[in-house]
Amino acid sequence: MCGITGLVNYEDNALLHDMCNLLKHRGPDSDGFFEDKNVSLGIRRLSIIDIEGGNQPISNEDGKIWTIFNGEIYNYQSLQDGLKSKGHKFKTNSDTETIVHAYEEYDLDFVNHLRGMFAIAIWDEKKNRIILVRDRLGVKPLYYHIKNNKLLFASELKVLLEHHEINPTINHNAISDYLTYLYVPAPETIFNEIKKLRPAEMLVFNLDGNFFTKRYWNVEFQNSNQDEGDYAKQLRNLLEESIDLRMVSDVPVGILLSSGIDSSLVATLATKKSDDKLNTYTVGFEDITDSSYDELKESKDMANILGTDHHEIIVNSNDAFKLLDKVSWYLDEPFGNPTTTLNYIISEFASRTSKVVLSGVGGDEMFGGYPKYKALKIFEDFGKFPKSFVKKFGTVFQKIPDKTSESVVKGKIFFDSWKDEPEDQYFSLVSYFKENDKQKLLNFKALPS
Repeated sequence: MCGITGLVNYEDNALLHDMCNLLKHRGPDSDGFFEDKNVSLGIRRLSIIDIEGGNQPISNEDGKIWTIFNGEIYNYQSLQDGLKSKGHKFKTNSDTETIVHAYEEYDLDFVNHLRGMFAIAIWDEKKNRIILVRDRLGVKPLYYHIKNNKLLFASELKVLLEHHEINPTINHNAISDYLTYLYVPAPETIFNEIKKLRPAEMLVFNLDGNFFTKRYWNVEFQNSNQDEGDYAKQLRNLLEESIDLRMVSDVPVGILLSSGIDSSLVATLATKKSDDKLNTYTVGFEDITDSSYDELKESKDMANILGTDHHEIIVNSNDAFKLLDKVSWYLDEPFGNPTTTLNYIISEFASRTSKVVLSGVGGDEMFGGYPKYKALKIFEDFGKFPKSFVKKFGTVFQKIPDKTSESVVKGKIFFDSWKDEPEDQYFSLVSYFKENDKQKLLNFKALPS
């Protein structure tokens, strides 16, 4: 990953360099700057594509459009070919430069031609505006602060706090949201003075201080008459294409391998696409009490089947606790997923031999692998079940102490979430603290958004 930052309607190059230096952990390979009277851009780069020639910022032919970005454009090669056929001149073979020329060709619609994960900043001197864009699913973060016709932005929240005019105050709505979801949804952040772009959102900021945001993409569901076999074939083709695009790299690619279907499938397809022996990585636990969480044997078996160069790291509970302060510093905001520290450990371990890793993260969300999705299916299948019976059964569960077993706790959540509307059912299933519990805990009510 890379780290980007910038100032609009500021003249403070020292601040820009301080902000950029704070992103060095995101981009240890090089830094780059564009410094003008009205706009300054900075980047810390992790080199993946066109290692020697792909340094940023990068401009178009006449130097009137500049860009920096964090992420990867997977279809940059085909996009580059199309832009060349339209007369655009490229001076590098990097995916970054395709962004500049795509914007030059398609204006704000350029983002709909990109396939990838990205946080992008484009300075257009001709139109006196800067464009900030976040990828469709929000893989790459982008924070910003707007005040008095001035804009600051960065890949991480802490970077914006380098500016002395930002005096952060706690956002109570964000705390309330965190206790519901265990993270702070965009556009809010933990501080009132700083926002973050939503997934699939674009911010256009003009030098006169006027700005607007817009959503450029959304998920669309379509009815189809295809049978299960057709869907399976289409899914396989899409997975193979997806892996193929992500294997394009000028540095070694590895796989985070667990014992699950998702990462095993990714590893299988990646192995078929690679001419080189791939590295795979698994984390195990020294003091584990529940063997169902130990994935070492199954992942090693899969690695042997695929013929990968397999690496294992064994951790204990103390290893995770020792890293809490460091991981919290990287996260910037409250984030309650207990696997975060383990993700840091395995990623740091993998980075010693691979600069890029693929994983199966997202598979459960795409294919309904979590218990909450199964609960929603039950609610749908038994929607006409007598509500009085459901309520009575739920009341029985409420009388059983939580400490009895984990199944009792899950049962309480299940029956409490059996509501009339699907939206209410889902919200109840994903909520960690209910509204009355939050008010007791925080002693304040969530403010209207």
